[in-house]
Amino acid sequence: MDRFSFFFPSAFHYGRGAVSKGAEELATRSRRLILVAESSLPVGSLVSSVKKQLEAASLSVLVFDDLGITSTAPVVDAIRDLAETAKAEGVVGLGGIRALSYAKTAARLVNTGLRAEDFIDGNLPKTGGIGYIEIPTTGRNPFMLSDTVLLVDGRNRKGVLKGLPGSKPEYVFFDPALAGTISKRTALSTALDTLLFTLEGYFSKESNFLSDTLLLRSLSASLKAVPGVGDPGMGTEELYENSFQAGLFSALGLAITGSGILSALIFSLHSLTGVPKSFCAVPFLPEVLEYGRMYLPEKIARIIPILGVTDREIKAEEGADLAVEAIRTILGVHDLPTRLKDLGIKDDVFPRAVDNAFSSEVAFSLPKPLSKENLLDLLKQVF
Repeated sequence: MDRFSFFFPSAFHYGRGAVSKGAEELATRSRRLILVAESSLPVGSLVSSVKKQLEAASLSVLVFDDLGITSTAPVVDAIRDLAETAKAEGVVGLGGIRALSYAKTAARLVNTGLRAEDFIDGNLPKTGGIGYIEIPTTGRNPFMLSDTVLLVDGRNRKGVLKGLPGSKPEYVFFDPALAGTISKRTALSTALDTLLFTLEGYFSKESNFLSDTLLLRSLSASLKAVPGVGDPGMGTEELYENSFQAGLFSALGLAITGSGILSALIFSLHSLTGVPKSFCAVPFLPEVLEYGRMYLPEKIARIIPILGVTDREIKAEEGADLAVEAIRTILGVHDLPTRLKDLGIKDDVFPRAVDNAFSSEVAFSLPKPLSKENLLDLLKQVF
């Protein structure tokens, strides 16, 4: 019998109007906020809209949007300094995984005397910190319900995945309408990115019936967010809805299993090269399914109905082959990169990427552990 503990401390608001509804509740606890947004977001529309919705609840909002895809840990210090100067009571993260992690870290380091590099070097805050509110624009964040944060060390561009106690969000506002601000190509790669780290959690030795239920639901929603896989009559709004559902179920499942070494490897590649994480993840998808075929055929068999590759009863091994082929077909049809070199990534970063991944605080919980040599071989296969 499975035995586990599960804590769900964050308050979630999901659906259209989630920001406005959540802001009304937030206003009973906080008044002054820093809104951290990625510089790539359309400031004149999305950022302004979110700011207005927060201000409509009588919240005072200052915007920090000096955060780009190449930003490193010192940006966290700039956010922290602004929050302290403004005497903010909360930090709101708006954007993708990096923006959310930087905002989350800054909120926890406020009034602690610590800077981001102090934390990276092993110093953990014992006091201080203010509330953190998360608004994902891509609908996913594998660290949403954990204390883990993702930073890029400005001294060496090393990707850092590290636990920051007390940093979980107080509130999460999930509004699928926010996805309309990103390109369809990015939305598609994001759905497949969610699929990858969901598979890793599903394959984890820490998985149980509850995490499997949540992660299988996420896998189904991720695939329905891919044009041509779900209902052919599905509109863009429904695709985004499925993508956000996938992110929510995945975050819940990963709160139980944790993220693993493959996720750390992809984050490391992203940090070293500046290539968006979602695109870095896509070439690995068939190989992750191959891993499942070799070591977890019974789990792969449960994915076959979700992929819809056949309606006949088949053996797990044959089903795994069909699953891999189905993913390769999806990548080809939508002209997504199937090789790292197609993304402009050079193989000379591979040794550093592997070393950085192994220094991350992630769960080494795959049933067949992957060594550094295994990861290097994997990188060569997808290069």
